[in-house]
Amino acid sequence: MTEPLSTQMSIPTTENIVCSDCECVGAVTSGVYEITVNGQKTSVYCQVLYGFDWMVIFRRTIGDVLFNKVWSSYTNGFGNINGDFWLGLDNISFFTSTGWSVMRVEMEDDIGNTGYAQYGIFLVGGSATEYKLTVSQFSGNAGYDAFSYHNNMKFSTKDHDNDLSVSINCASYYGEPWWNDDCARMKFTRDNFNELGWYYWYAGSYRPLKKITMTLRKP
Repeated sequence: MTEPLSTQMSIPTTENIVCSDCECVGAVTSGVYEITVNGQKTSVYCQVLYGFDWMVIFRRTIGDVLFNKVWSSYTNGFGNINGDFWLGLDNISFFTSTGWSVMRVEMEDDIGNTGYAQYGIFLVGGSATEYKLTVSQFSGNAGYDAFSYHNNMKFSTKDHDNDLSVSINCASYYGEPWWNDDCARMKFTRDNFNELGWYYWYAGSYRPLKKITMTLRKP
């Protein structure tokens, strides 16, 4: 059963204007805003950071939401928009196709080290492509360009295998739905919070992460 994305706070609106992104609503403080995507009202978390309006598409900071979910959950989105959540592949595809193509990952490990990876190009195809990922132009201090390993890959879940492994369904075997190639170079979606990690960020190995946030902005 799909667990829908939910919100538990009042949502600011922009009267008489149909807004489809964080820039349109004129967010001046970080928080939840209501926008319209393909004619449907959608709640998004807008983050005001470094002089830009960023849209949060994925967040794990609390550990109260399980992420090893099925295909329909990942297409529609799930979690709590004020806490841990996944915005949904349909929404992410829409936003990246309308200009929100710069993506930033911010991470904090279990002892307080922080790092980030930013990509100048981050595009997610529509459902017909099975949400194929195009990603490039890495910068940041997280060490390794982990996302490049997943470039040109379709999304995979435990019930929808698109990875390149000849022996296993990576999403099912490791419990990590993602744009898996021959499995993954980042561990963002495992249910066990202590198994989250970014490849070669710290001392040439995975280190447990306690906070992960992925955001989009316009160039």
